[in-house]
Amino acid sequence: MNQNSDDQKANSGQPNSGEESGKTAVGKARASGIASVSGLLPGLILLLLGIIFFLHQLGALSKDEGWQYFLVGLGVIFLIEAWVHEINPAKGRPRAGRIIAGFVLIITGLAFLFGSTRWWPLVLIVLGLILVLNFFLRRRKFSRD
Repeated sequence: MNQNSDDQKANSGQPNSGEESGKTAVGKARASGIASVSGLLPGLILLLLGIIFFLHQLGALSKDEGWQYFLVGLGVIFLIEAWVHEINPAKGRPRAGRIIAGFVLIITGLAFLFGSTRWWPLVLIVLGLILVLNFFLRRRKFSRD
């Protein structure tokens, strides 16, 4: 009798239980377009590393400068990823953590590139204070509502 009910569902165009259970979270994510961004971050990081190593092989970068440019490039990549999430609503909302990490990496890398290594920890302190204050202000706003 179970076979008949499966046949009736197949003929009626309704999915049977095997098809319903066959949809995984990955399949649903791909169907909604979320997985199309998943290769962006690793691809951009490999591209960045390739460019840095190539410039090093040409003699345009020293070994000491490569990691500084990597920090700046990684920060830019994080901002690009957040921007992709912003312009494509199907991909979800932008990630504040990526934006903050992107700016921290860019500022840190630039500080090391331009020799301003004394003041760059202040950037971390200021960003940390902004996040903590934002947390308490949002919490206070929700407690009033």
